[in-house]
Formats: sequence, structure tokens, C-alpha cells
Amino acid sequence: MGPLARTRTWGATAEEARCRLPGDELMPDADATATRATSMPARAQDVWPWIAQTGQDRGGFDSHDTVADLAGCRIHSARHLDPQRRLSGPGDELHLHPEVAPIVAEIEPPEYLVLRAPRDQHRSASFGFTRNFAVTPNASGSREPVRERHRYRRRWRAVVVTRIEVVSFVMHRAMLRGIAERARATTPREAS
Repeated sequence: MGPLARTRTWGATAEEARCRLPGDELMPDADATATRATSMPARAQDVWPWIAQTGQDRGGFDSHDTVADLAGCRIHSARHLDPQRRLSGPGDELHLHPEVAPIVAEIEPPEYLVLRAPRDQHRSASFGFTRNFAVTPNASGSREPVRERHRYRRRWRAVVVTRIEVVSFVMHRAMLRGIAERARATTPREAS
């Protein structure tokens, strides 16, 4: 397995990498797919609020804000939950950058959030994409697989997507770890 293949499946089990997730049907003929995952030592209902306030103009990405800001993203990841910043339903925009905003295609709290590049945004873009954030309860808390699917609009643009995938891997890995840390810190403790 080469380095790019490893970044496409970081933290994911073989089953998570091949299973169907909500939103896959929005791009059944994807040219590239990445599924990354981590365990969360918190219940799905405690992880979900952090996912629901994700976005450049909401609660940030719990990731490398300084790196994102070098690309003009103006990210400030929240350290607390704010119900006023949460995504509410299909059609909501989730800004990755002030000028890049995929929309919520599907949302089922606290199970999954599916984003897709809007059809009318960046018509000259070289690829389309979907992104799924899923939360699955397990014995130690929950698992969060994140799946990205890309379709090239121009074959030669595979090079662009490959570069984006590397940045996406670095940012998603930090984001998953950041969400896990924040969810753990805000999870109500059991009375002893």
C-alpha cells in the first residue's frame, strides 16, 4: 500500500473503508474515495454538537487553524458549544473558506451529516465532491468515519485532487482528534 492509499484510509477499519455510508449515492461514480476514522471516548450525542457547529463561519474545524489561515480561511475553532452556530438542515451552507461553501445534502442528528459541492458554485471547478461525517455508537463511546468522494470533471485534474487529498488528510486527522478531545472534555461524567 502506497503513502497516498494510507492517507485515504487513515484510522479506518477495512469494513469502514468498504461499507456504504449515507451520501455515497450522491456520487456513485466517484473517481477517488477516502475514508478516515477515529474512536471517540464519548457518546454519539456528545460528539454530534461539535460536528453540527463545524464550519469557517461557525465553530471552526477543531484542526490546524493557523495552517488554514495561510490559505485565507479565517478559521477560529470554538472551545465551547454554541447552539446558535449549529447546522439545522438540508440546504445550509458549511463554509470551508469565505468563498467555498458546500451545502448540507442530508443530516440525521446524531448519526450523520452529508455535504456536497453545490451545482451552481464554481462551475469552472475541476472536480465535484461529497463529504460524510458519521457517528456510530460502540462499547467505548463512538466511532467517527469521515468519507470524501471526488469526481473529476476534467481527467487531467486528478493531479489537483491528489494534492487536495494530502492537505485534506492532514486537516481531517487533526479535526477528528480535536473533536474527540472536545467531546471528551464536555461529556457529562457518570456519578460515582
